[in-house]
Amino acid sequence: MFVIGAFGALEMIIDWIGPVISNGMMAGVGIMLTKVAWDMAKGDKIPGIVSFATGLITYLATQDLVYTITISVILSSIVAFFTSRDKETKEKKPFVNDRFQRLQFVMNPMVIRGALAMVCLNIGANIAFGNINSDIAGRDVNVDILAMISSLADMASSFFGGGPVEVVISATASAPPHPVWSGVVMMAIMAVILLLKLLPKIGKYIPTASIAGFLFVLGAIVTLPGNAAAALTAGEGSQSIVGGAITMVVTAITDPFLGMLSGVVIEFLMKILGF
Repeated sequence: MFVIGAFGALEMIIDWIGPVISNGMMAGVGIMLTKVAWDMAKGDKIPGIVSFATGLITYLATQDLVYTITISVILSSIVAFFTSRDKETKEKKPFVNDRFQRLQFVMNPMVIRGALAMVCLNIGANIAFGNINSDIAGRDVNVDILAMISSLADMASSFFGGGPVEVVISATASAPPHPVWSGVVMMAIMAVILLLKLLPKIGKYIPTASIAGFLFVLGAIVTLPGNAAAALTAGEGSQSIVGGAITMVVTAITDPFLGMLSGVVIEFLMKILGF
């Protein structure tokens, strides 16, 4: 991914696939986020309902994702603390082995196959999530630089035994006039929390469903409508409708890369058939 970003391949892909497919892919991500939010809320109903309600009300009142995520997470976590009967979740022991561990480098066909699969997923995710953050922040983004930075972070995390570090849709993008510095400060605060090993203690009081309201607002209200409209109107005739719709649906049920690929194939076939 670092090499792909260094050679500017992702920006070239965006220019090549055009606005119909790129907007359709981002609209599909909106549907995907909405589905994830719904599943989270169903898994833990009371905090999920509170998160949905407070998230929607807050966003409609403020049009600000930062207030939306803050208020919905805090209120749903408070409700979960007083209503949850699963006492075991509040008595979980922190991870015993939470130190940096340098892993031995391994190279075999399964590693290469897995890496290539992650490259395919990351191409679509970097383009989709990077552009969604860009739309929220109201700023241009270079997804090649984004790919290079995230790949370096991913390599460092994996090498020392951590999980993958990939691009995500961040509420700090809606913190004008300095969304970039908001993200930097947020990650610095997170670094302090992690170094002090406070995350397991905080996590005991924050249910997964507390983020459902924010994800629903982000997917169903912020991401889906505008990108869906752009995908279905950016091209000419049935090419725009079919290509954008197929990209949107396939992205929602699989992943952004397959959604983008399906849109390219459909547009190619329609040109051959004369549509």
